[in-house]
Amino acid sequence: MRARASSLLPWALGLWAVGVQVHELPATVGAWATALLALAVRWPPHAPRPWALLLGFVGLAAVAPLVGGHPPTGTGLARLSDWLLVPAAAVAVASASPRALSRVGVAAGVTLLVSVTAAALQHFGAWPGPEVAAPLGHLNLGFDRVYEPVPGRSDRFMAGGLLFHRLKFANVTAAACTAGAAAAAWRVPRWRFLAVATGVGL
Repeated sequence: MRARASSLLPWALGLWAVGVQVHELPATVGAWATALLALAVRWPPHAPRPWALLLGFVGLAAVAPLVGGHPPTGTGLARLSDWLLVPAAAVAVASASPRALSRVGVAAGVTLLVSVTAAALQHFGAWPGPEVAAPLGHLNLGFDRVYEPVPGRSDRFMAGGLLFHRLKFANVTAAACTAGAAAAAWRVPRWRFLAVATGVGL
């Protein structure tokens, strides 16, 4: 069971890394699959000091708004709970072989390059009209967001990459750039592609 979970863990991590750059559904499936497989690999779980600090941070962030009289929203709590997946990602990275990690890095890097290319096309208006996305309306992609004009310009539009959401695109790109910088610093074999991709993304 543990060996099977260990072999599946890089696939779940890869789905998570690609999903956060594409759509919430594959990102959520990948994240929670990573968490469940990480538990199977490291059961019973141990709680070293950094994880205790993480739990303390999440607890403080959940309680702090109450002091100011602003109860946290459901969306805010959902985003805050994402921090609880950090240990699962740590287990996945620590358990995977360098070859598996490099494949995850290449998948994330290719997705990032495609997303940045899509953002460039959106920014310069070389993108299909909103009517093209009509059949995909059930996905709630926010296709219309990439046709919001840049302030002061009529020929350029806001860019959202594959997420069609400019703020999320910026956050995810920043996270991918951080991962690429860390991979380059650690000199993980075959992660040079991810370092180059994150440089383009940045």
